[in-house]
Amino acid sequence: MKTVILMRHSAVDRLPNIDPNDTPLSLRGEMLAQRIFIHKDLQSIRSVYSSPYKRAYDTARMSGRQVFSDPRLVERVWGDPSTMEESFWERQFLDHDFKNTNGESLNEVKARMTSFMNDLLSKINEEETAVAVSHAGAICAYLLNFCTITVLNAQEKTREISFRGNVIHSGKIKTPSAFILEWENGDLINLRYL
Repeated sequence: MKTVILMRHSAVDRLPNIDPNDTPLSLRGEMLAQRIFIHKDLQSIRSVYSSPYKRAYDTARMSGRQVFSDPRLVERVWGDPSTMEESFWERQFLDHDFKNTNGESLNEVKARMTSFMNDLLSKINEEETAVAVSHAGAICAYLLNFCTITVLNAQEKTREISFRGNVIHSGKIKTPSAFILEWENGDLINLRYL
């Protein structure tokens, strides 16, 4: 069995006038990132990959292992904020090709995340565990390969994620948190939220 842990970055320090890609972790975020890496499910990780965005990369560094950066793990490109519709968040889960001006659709993000995951699964050996630190939008896009995602409350950005008819997560995707995917002979056999 191969295990991949798709982790959302830890809590950030929202500083004014800073590029969102360079947003650092808050002190609380650093503490939470250290804490998640001591969880029993993360004790046997062999490799760590990350989005190059600072908040994700700094989360991955808390593993104490070498971190490999991959641009396919970046957050979804949301596009021009001046054309963002109020209904966008809910509509994207109804139409996976829907996107804002100069942004990416969930299907486009799913394609690059799937490319990354296929490469990663070909690199790791049986009985190995790898971690990939990314972002909520990108992780959800990838999970659409296997899951149904239903919007519970668009204003609060809460959703229900179901795998094979079972709800594995309901609510917001916390910072940090992780989805644990277990693969057997190329098939996803188990998926759970940590």
